[in-house]
Amino acid sequence: MKMKNILRLLLCSVCGLLFSCFDYVKAEYDPLAISQEIIGDFPESHFIEGLTWISSNKAYCIPTCMQMIGEWKGIKKPVSYYNWLMGNTYGAFYKDSFTSFMPLADPIKGIMFASKYLGLHRFFYSTEKQELCVKAIKTFISKGYPVFVMIDYNVFTDDDFFFPHAELLVGYDRNTFYYYEPGFSDRFTQGKRGLKAPISTMMKGIYSLSTYKQVPSNRYFFMIFKDDVKKTDIKAVWKRNAGLLKGKKIAIVNLADGAKAVKSLAADIRNKRVPEWGFKHLLPLWFKVGSYSRKDNALFIRNTFPQNQTLQRVAELFLEASRYYNEIVRLLENSKTATPVPEKKIAEVLVLIAEKEQKIATILGRLE
Repeated sequence: MKMKNILRLLLCSVCGLLFSCFDYVKAEYDPLAISQEIIGDFPESHFIEGLTWISSNKAYCIPTCMQMIGEWKGIKKPVSYYNWLMGNTYGAFYKDSFTSFMPLADPIKGIMFASKYLGLHRFFYSTEKQELCVKAIKTFISKGYPVFVMIDYNVFTDDDFFFPHAELLVGYDRNTFYYYEPGFSDRFTQGKRGLKAPISTMMKGIYSLSTYKQVPSNRYFFMIFKDDVKKTDIKAVWKRNAGLLKGKKIAIVNLADGAKAVKSLAADIRNKRVPEWGFKHLLPLWFKVGSYSRKDNALFIRNTFPQNQTLQRVAELFLEASRYYNEIVRLLENSKTATPVPEKKIAEVLVLIAEKEQKIATILGRLE
């Protein structure tokens, strides 16, 4: 895999955790079947006016889409606020091997939780019929609802590796969707039509995502958001984020999250289960994500809760975790001119990161 392709893959966030099987989708994400009853009359073309197009160069595509949804509802908050609400940067994931590791948490469960704090209810629609899905999307856009979709970005690039990503659909005409791209650049602008793609291409991307993740039916998915009672209990946010950081391990399926995912990666490295290409191409990029995401957490907490000394301690611990991730990045950069890769040292530093995040989890779990 080319280096630029790996980088683009990592910038897309963790959509790849989705749709591991249909039963999981059905149980965890509560999909609603698209029926003719929700299809209304819609004009041949429509564009939702007054939206803000936001994008980020960081691996925050789903939180950035949520930031655009928040701006649509008049909520003026940075992407770090959505990372906090969603717990996106307050966890990690590991399944079977180092290739699955990422220092981020399940974003769709995060959306379900965060929506309530935005005064919104998330509706997740699904169907096996492409034409029905297109009509439903056009119906909702014509009523003023941005439509959140998850796709395999390869439909735009013709690359030969799976590239999970998110887009926000904001308009359409007969054969075209207009969408706001949340990644690959730093952008904050209003009054723009965004990018456009053939409807057939966007639908192929949605289908490819679910096909790759082996969803046997209802292969077309999208989300919209409607007004709901706003939740304000931030203690519940901290409690959830504490659980995401602490994590759990399910040995029977070799799955771990939170600090336990970081320790699982450390074990892979100690046991010589990471090949040279993993150290050279894949893991350095995820370690960089770990570094800037933990630093972003710290800065958000410092700026948002300046009078809370307990949370200021949490911010410092996140900065320490960020510095440890940076140390691993430097170790790998230095190893480019020296062999072998300092595997023992990298595994030791990963354990230190896990211990920092476990300590954060303990502190957050005790907040009053």
